[in-house]
Amino acid sequence: MIFKIEQFRADLITKRVIERDISMDEAAKEIGVSKPTLSRIENRKLCDIETFAKIVVWLNKSASDYFEASATNPF
Repeated sequence: MIFKIEQFRADLITKRVIERDISMDEAAKEIGVSKPTLSRIENRKLCDIETFAKIVVWLNKSASDYFEASATNPF
């Protein structure tokens, strides 16, 4: 499985900045994470599964939206 971090990041920034026009601090409070955590994610750093789940809920998306099958064959 491949994590589509760019799509995750883009959706997060789009909802926060374009759709909601709220600060990073406000979004972090709504999501239930710290502002530094949200900043790291917006700067392409990976997060733990609990944080990922909180953000996916906030985005009103499915976790599967951010994964795709790997094209490589292990055999």
